[in-house]
Amino acid sequence: MRAMTTLLFGLGTIGPALLTATGCGGTDFTATVDLPAAQRQKLTPNLKPGAAIKLPADVPFNVHDKRWSGTPGSNGKADPSADATAQGAAYCKADGSDGGASWAEFQLGHCLDNDSGAAIQAELRMSIDYEHGCEEQGEGAKTVSNYQIVVMIKDTSGKVLQTMPLSAHVSDDGRVSWSGSERTIAEITMQPDFGYYILLAGRAQADSQTGSSSSAEIKVKRFTLEIICKPATASSKPAS
Repeated sequence: MRAMTTLLFGLGTIGPALLTATGCGGTDFTATVDLPAAQRQKLTPNLKPGAAIKLPADVPFNVHDKRWSGTPGSNGKADPSADATAQGAAYCKADGSDGGASWAEFQLGHCLDNDSGAAIQAELRMSIDYEHGCEEQGEGAKTVSNYQIVVMIKDTSGKVLQTMPLSAHVSDDGRVSWSGSERTIAEITMQPDFGYYILLAGRAQADSQTGSSSSAEIKVKRFTLEIICKPATASSKPAS
């Protein structure tokens, strides 16, 4: 399994730093996506070497989970929202004012079961056009917003194989607004009789107290994924 590489292009008040991929690890996302087997795409024994699966051009994404929750408090406001579509768009927005608090998140991507009977070496080519930002207004230690967006690869046993933070920010470090594109490549070995998730995940959170407000938002305008499959080499297969 080879770590991800990425190219980043963008404009904004603060540009996110280029961050390297990590191996196994957790995230701060509320939901654990568990797609029923009947909804996962199957890689069959007749899969041709070099075959490419293009999402969403050839096949729509089968993971498009969205969740949100808000607590306005006694006199405040909270208006979170989120969405994710099979055609590769997603967003999450959280805000709070006068004691209100909220969070929102999405997970967008695809899950495949390797039913081919052999290990498959897969190159994952991802393109992400997105924007994000957060800010706070007023005083108060509890008034803060933040967001994070990551790429995650995990198997259906729940093991996280790779994570790559794309961007994260806390409003205490100043207002941020950014828009741009990311091109990312990763490689994984898909073992037979296992399923694999390739996910783009975003989360926004906002808290406030009386006389103040905060907000955070991530908007994915377009996410595409190309999966190029070939037989795994001996060095990429696990030791027996």
